[in-house]
Amino acid sequence: MSETVKVARAAAVEAIGKGAPMRAGLFVNGQMQAAEAGESFERLDPSTDLVASVAAAGRAADADHLAFVAATNFAAWSALSGQARAAVLRRAAELMEAYAPRFEASMAAEIGATPQWVAFNLQVAKETLLATAELAESDIMATPPEAASVAVRVPAGVCLAIAPWNAPVALGVRAIAYPLAFGNTVIFKASELCPVSHVLLGELFTEAGVPPGVLGILTNAPEHAEEMPIWIRPSKRRCLELISIPARSAWRRIGSSLIRALPMNLSTGLLPGRAR
Repeated sequence: MSETVKVARAAAVEAIGKGAPMRAGLFVNGQMQAAEAGESFERLDPSTDLVASVAAAGRAADADHLAFVAATNFAAWSALSGQARAAVLRRAAELMEAYAPRFEASMAAEIGATPQWVAFNLQVAKETLLATAELAESDIMATPPEAASVAVRVPAGVCLAIAPWNAPVALGVRAIAYPLAFGNTVIFKASELCPVSHVLLGELFTEAGVPPGVLGILTNAPEHAEEMPIWIRPSKRRCLELISIPARSAWRRIGSSLIRALPMNLSTGLLPGRAR
């Protein structure tokens, strides 16, 4: 474990013990940092209405920077062997237990999760990591014995991953692990309702061996949601794991405009675009 990770973990545990709000920054190049504009937003504990967490309020400029960083690091990550990427994912699965106390604290404060629900999330996330590790070890997709052709997986580029708040670890890991397994870099759009829980995934993956810049995590205040459709920017090629769009009018407007403007393969959730 790096000294930076040790210091961050100790600070988080101390803050939780004192009842202080947990904090999360944008996750860029393997570490948390403030938003370019220096703004932040608060998430209230649903059971007490006290401040549970304070997170960086990313804006359009931050989204652009994350996309640039992910694109810059795509070549090196995609060039790694599937076995090397699988080893990272298996290491992430091993780390789940060590991160359990922090996930339990953040999920309880931000979304009112019970210990049982946290444990279920961690178990599903661990199983997902092991499953994606196995998939990463082969570039050949399963085909029927009588098939006259073979399908080969090719990394697509930078992927946007989105997961909802209600199962932040299980669905967050699913959104991140699959594109990583197949050699893509990832920008993960954290939920405004559990920013600390989602940014914590960045720490876990980084400690597991994901190189800086391969996984970026964007946090934003609800009122800035309309600035966040980074999947339509030139540096983005794919939109993966669009599991849940918050039921806010801003997102409904963004979603309806995208559906009208862009043809989408609904079976895969992929926006059309040139694959690298």
